[in-house]
Parts: sequence; C-alpha cells; structure tokens
Amino acid sequence: MFRTLNETPPLIFGHPRLAVLEPETRMPSHDTQPKATIRSWAAPLRTRFFRNVFSNAGATALSSGAQLVLVASLSRLLDTPDFAVYIGVSALVGVGEMASDFGGRIWATQRFAVNAPPRSVLARSFALKLLFTSLLALGLAVFPFKLLAPLHVALAILIAATQASTDPLLWYLLGRERLDLEAGFMLASRLVTVAALSLAAWMGLPVQVLLLLWLGSNLLRMGVESLSPPLRPIWSAAGQGAREAGLVSLMRLVFPIGAAFFAMTIYQRLGVLMLESQGKAEAVALFGAAFSLVAPVGFLATSITISSFTPLARALGNGDAPEALRIINRGMWLVLIVMTPVCLAGVLLAPWIIALVYPAKFAPAAVLMTLLNGGLLISSVNFMLKYVLNAVHRNWSDALSALGGVAAFALVFFSAPPPHRLEWTALGWAVGETTIFIIKLSVLKSHPVLRRVRLAPGVCITLLLWGFIYFVLGG
Repeated sequence: MFRTLNETPPLIFGHPRLAVLEPETRMPSHDTQPKATIRSWAAPLRTRFFRNVFSNAGATALSSGAQLVLVASLSRLLDTPDFAVYIGVSALVGVGEMASDFGGRIWATQRFAVNAPPRSVLARSFALKLLFTSLLALGLAVFPFKLLAPLHVALAILIAATQASTDPLLWYLLGRERLDLEAGFMLASRLVTVAALSLAAWMGLPVQVLLLLWLGSNLLRMGVESLSPPLRPIWSAAGQGAREAGLVSLMRLVFPIGAAFFAMTIYQRLGVLMLESQGKAEAVALFGAAFSLVAPVGFLATSITISSFTPLARALGNGDAPEALRIINRGMWLVLIVMTPVCLAGVLLAPWIIALVYPAKFAPAAVLMTLLNGGLLISSVNFMLKYVLNAVHRNWSDALSALGGVAAFALVFFSAPPPHRLEWTALGWAVGETTIFIIKLSVLKSHPVLRRVRLAPGVCITLLLWGFIYFVLGG
C-alpha cells in the first residue's frame, strides 16, 4: 500500500539508518505550504536536476567516444591475440566493477545524501569493497580462463576495484548531488587512460604494460580526488557522529540490490566470457569489436532512466500512483523514440561503421553488429524496467530476471553449430534480453500500480525491428 505524506519517510532495505529523506527535508504538502515556499524549494532543484542530467549525459557520451577511439586504435596497433586479451580483460573489469561495489554505492550515496558522518560512511564503504573484491578474487581463481594469464586476471581485479564507478570518494560527490564534479573526474581519468594506452600500444609495449598504465591512471585519479577541495569535508573531524551499522549488517542490507546489479553485469559480458572459455582469440576479437560499438550507444537510454529515477522514487514514496505511472510511461516513450532510430541506423550502416572504425580483418563483425542492434532496443527498455523494479524494492525479482537471461543466452550459445557460433552468440544476447523482459513483465503485472505501465508499443516496435533485420540480412 502507498503511504500518505504524513507518514514516516521511506526506508531503503528496511533499515532506519538508510532513510532516503529526513522528515525536515521532505517536500512540503501542497495543502499547508505557501506557493512562494514551494517555488523557492523547486527552483534550485530544477537547476540541479538539469545540471546533473546534462553532466551525466555529456560525460558519458565523451567517455564512450574516447573508449571507441581506444578500441579502434588498439585493433590496429595490437596483434589479434593481444587485442583479444584486452577485450577479455575489459569484460572482466566490467564484471569486477559490479562485484567490487555490490550495492555499496547505493547505500553510501544515500548515507552521504542525508548528511551522515562522511568519514564513518567512507570507512564502511572501503571495508565493503575490500570484502567483496576479495570474494571476487577467490571466485576468479577457479575460473578456467583460456586466453587470460593469471597476471591479466589479477590486474583486471585491481583495475575494477579502482574504477570511477567503484570509487567511494566519488560516491560522496554523488550523495552531495555534485554529478558535474563526479563526471569531470571520471572523464579526465578516461582521457588520460586512452592517451596512455594508445601511446603504449603505438610504442609496441606488451599488453601487460597497457594494463599497468590503466591501473596507474585509476590510482592517479583517486590521489587527485583525495586532495581536491570538494572532498575536504570527508577528512574533517567536524560532523562526525554515531558509527554506522556493522559490516555484517551492511552486507545483509546491500546484498539484494548488489545481486541484481551483479547478475545484470554478468549477463552483459557473457558473450565475451563464453567465447573466451572456448580459447578462440579471433572470435573474441570480432564479437568484442562489434559489441564495443553497440553497447556504448545505450548511454542515451541510461541518461533518460537515471534522470527519471529520483522523481519516480519520490512519487512512489509520496503515494502518488498517477504521477509514478506518468513518469514511467514518459520514460518508456522517450527510450523508444530515441533508441529506435539509433538501432535502425546501426542495422543499416553496420558494414560501413565497421569498415570506418576497424581494419579490414574485422569485416565479419558487421553481421554481428546488425544482430546486436536488435538486442540493443530490448536492452534499453529492460534498463528502464530495472530501475522501476529497484524503485519498488523488487531487487530479487530483478536479479532473477538477469539469471533467466543468462540461462537463455547460454542455451543459445551452446546449442549453436560451430561454424555459426559467432552469429548465434549475437542472436543469443537478444534472446536473453527478451527472456529478461518477459520475466520483468510478469513481475510488473503482479504489482498493484505497475501493472498499468504501457509496454505494448515497445513490443510492437521491437517485433518490427527484428522483421527489418531479417529482411536486411536476406533471411
């Protein structure tokens, strides 16, 4: 049941120290608050909202562009086995980022947002990171890698643990709603990494050196952050109050949302990881090249989703079901309006884009890119639905949907005839995304409010897109 505005503020994970808003910071009631006060409260929020939206979208776009330049450069400067190692490590870093975080970012951001003692929150954040990173290392120690040496795996773990998305110092800026500063640190670090790795590859240095430079760039960013004026309150003794909950309690609190994000991250890297387990460097390189062009375009849907999350959480917290539905349906339409032409362009222009970005030996990746663009549209809708489920605390259902996608993806992959395993891998990603969508849809239909979310247009547009792909590929 939705609560009224006069009830206790909502809790995240059911823990009193994780309240999203303190009573005195909640939006005042329209029945009792003068309009002038409401306007004075809303005006800076609107300014902050748009600043954060454009900062996030702009930095993500530039960062994705820089990453694309790096992948294109390395595909030319490295031989195929070394490029496959880089692609494999990149996929492993993506998984490691979420494992190192595992819900800690959500908890820390919320604690920083309600002015919790920053030093205590930071200490708990690093403790969680150390614990989850250690568990990741133990898990990867028994994984049967074929192309990656133990040194590559160890460097991937360290890189993942120091990436911008897993940096508790940047979580503080997120909690203080300084996404502009967080985006600036992230973008600057990415540009330094791209320049360093491209130069090292041009000089003919081993791939291990490239990975060490990547790690060094991350450590340099963290050092600069720690000395920057916006983060000085973290080190100040002022404002230090009661200690945070114990480490075991925090693990229990963050585990559901961490499991949901981690399962989705595994799914997104599953194609490269399964191909790597086959030990075929050329297949890893081709699929990684195509996926590296398709996946970053999803930042458009990501920006729409993240910008919708805060007002959605506020509407649900205030018991305003019509407003929550309006926000979700608006987000869905925006995702479809923006991503449909992008996916169509990707389908039509795949051969030319591949030829423009990569050398001639990567020409077979065009078919993979065409198939992946069909899955990209479904993936964009699923990303929106993921945050909708997070907003109503259906994190275990979200994790279950990702595991269903992993199972469907793996089934397609291992059922593929060997001569066409690459094409089936690209198709399997779309099948997995469809499975995720079906599971999320069943969860939404069981919710008293979310059952009225309009998903039929997205289903129709996706079916039309796949019909177009079938026509383009000549059946």
